[in-house]
Amino acid sequence: MFKKFLPTLIIIFLTAFGCDGGESPPPPAATPPAPPAGEAEAKAAVVKEAAIPVVATVNGVDISSQLLEGQVSLAEANLMAYGNDESLSDEELAKKDLDLRLEVLNGLVSFELACQEAVRRGYAPDQAEVDETLAALKKGYDEPDMFLKSLEQYGATEDDLRAQMLKTMALKKWQENDFLSDIKVTPEEAKAFYEAHQDMVKHGDLARYSQIFLAVPLVGIVPDKQAQAKTEARAKAETALKRVQAGEDFGAVAVAMSEEPGASETRGDMGWTEAGQGGGFPQFAQALSKLKPGEVSEILESPMGFHLIKLTEVNPAGIEPFEKVNSAIVDYLSGEKLEEALSRKMVALYQSADIKILDPRLKAAYEAFEAAGTDAINKP
Repeated sequence: MFKKFLPTLIIIFLTAFGCDGGESPPPPAATPPAPPAGEAEAKAAVVKEAAIPVVATVNGVDISSQLLEGQVSLAEANLMAYGNDESLSDEELAKKDLDLRLEVLNGLVSFELACQEAVRRGYAPDQAEVDETLAALKKGYDEPDMFLKSLEQYGATEDDLRAQMLKTMALKKWQENDFLSDIKVTPEEAKAFYEAHQDMVKHGDLARYSQIFLAVPLVGIVPDKQAQAKTEARAKAETALKRVQAGEDFGAVAVAMSEEPGASETRGDMGWTEAGQGGGFPQFAQALSKLKPGEVSEILESPMGFHLIKLTEVNPAGIEPFEKVNSAIVDYLSGEKLEEALSRKMVALYQSADIKILDPRLKAAYEAFEAAGTDAINKP
């Protein structure tokens, strides 16, 4: 309810591999749906201009085009879950793609700057800590080869992952020790926020649901292989549906088959969502609107794979009592204070950093934003 989007440097964890240090990783991302006619050509033009090994350096550390393209693909997959505006011209589509690349690149620059500062301040973990976190990461995959596939889809090795984990773990320690330890939210502040923001604690009909998720992993750009991966994932989803329809407990099937991170512990429980939002996927919202508590949907498809969802509870529209949202308010206000503190620090890091944008088109756009004196690239 109180979502706060903190600075990019905190949000991007192990950006090369789509997972964060110490927690179960998400399933391999699915290949984004094919873009509409016109958009494919516009994107191809941008990619062609960006086809250089290194797109930027941050104090001498490279940001590769492979890393940028991987993150752009993931961002596009998320955006496509909400549909495409096919009325845009080729020029508008090209600008849209360039803007997305610029936003992703700035996030990678911010992340690298923050990690460098965390390591400089002595927060880099020792090898034993990295080994322990890596072991926990592998354990989060139901099948061992899923871990390797998750790396392979980004052209990465386990050594690459270790290096990135070291940065991320250092960043987390820096955040906890230099920022979070000094952030306090008093009961009076939380109560005052609650009274002044009743609109934020008012909700529509809420739905709690569980899911069984079968991922469609990236297998490169070979159409036949991608089609095969999709067919195999759908077959698994059909097997899961048959098991549930035959009377097996939904949670037990989720533990046995779901590729959602942490499904073995959560039994597929996805928590509460606005009934009309469906966790961000229109097809989920539509399915939830037709289910009664205890009922299970047919197989649903998203950019990431195939899903079965079960409606478990409903909460009618109303205003949440303070006691139920107090901890969420504290987290929200803590996030506000953390963002302010991080932004002040990032200003100083940017001012002293040696940042070179090597991709010609991104360099021109990056400099144009700076010259205009805007924060369009999210620089603090």
